[in-house]
Amino acid sequence: MELVNYALVLLILMAAVLCFYAILALKKLTETLSSMQADLHILVDKTLPVLENLDQAVDKINSMTTEFERKIYQVENFANTVKERFNTLVNFKDDVMPKNPIFKMIKNLSAIQKGLSAFWIKLKEN
Repeated sequence: MELVNYALVLLILMAAVLCFYAILALKKLTETLSSMQADLHILVDKTLPVLENLDQAVDKINSMTTEFERKIYQVENFANTVKERFNTLVNFKDDVMPKNPIFKMIKNLSAIQKGLSAFWIKLKEN
């Protein structure tokens, strides 16, 4: 029976040592987690201003893009307006030119003159 008592005392001592080791391990784990939590908190504190600056930069880029798109739209409208006015002037010229009989007569006389000149040149060569 004494052997059983010694084994029991030894078992109790081993359990106490194991509990002491578990307490130390848990304490070290708690310290490590606290350290990680502090490091994470520092990381978050340093990251937040960067993210805020990034957010501001994105807002500025968006406003610049919007302004650029507006300017492109204005240039496009200006180009279309100039094109329409030019087409209007060209169409006006085409509308005016054929209706005026004097211009038609001058063109016809010019064509007749060129034809007669070509005829006389060929006639003189032969």
